Amino acid sequence: MSKSWKILDWDYVLDTENAKIPQFTFLPTPNFITSADLNNNNLLITIYDTSCGAYNKKNVKGVVDKSTQIINENSGEVISASQGQPCQCDFSQNTVLYTMTLPGVCFMEGVKNGKFSLMSEYKKPESKEEAEEEKEAEEEKEAEEEKEGDKSLPILPLALIGGVLATGALLTIFLIRRK
Repeated sequence: MSKSWKILDWDYVLDTENAKIPQFTFLPTPNFITSADLNNNNLLITIYDTSCGAYNKKNVKGVVDKSTQIINENSGEVISASQGQPCQCDFSQNTVLYTMTLPGVCFMEGVKNGKFSLMSEYKKPESKEEAEEEKEAEEEKEAEEEKEGDKSLPILPLALIGGVLATGALLTIFLIRRK
């Protein structure tokens, strides 16, 4: 998913030892919410274009949660705050913001703006040795199959035999009932 989301506001939350953990607010899309739900609200994200160089182009773990702020879709300003979210699926016309908390990241004062996107899937590149071993194993298997030859009937004759038997059975039943 290469889409990015604009960071509307930076803030922090306190952990059990009163250390500041960075948190930002953003407006999600329905696809983002679905991705977050599928991943138990734990996502790997990339942050960029912030006013703080320490956060730019950093890959971090983020924890998604629903914000208590509700914004006006036309102006983009916060119009109210709810004390709680009574149901997980909010079908109201008001747009609810979400927060992304970044555990394990140091909080930097004065951070503004920015964007973030979900990290792309990482695939471990195959080593040359593993690729060669796999290729050799496939070649050996093909050679064994060629030596043994195909001792079974091909699929087409089996299908024809089955069709003839089924037709014969149906004709027999038809003729017996006719008498």
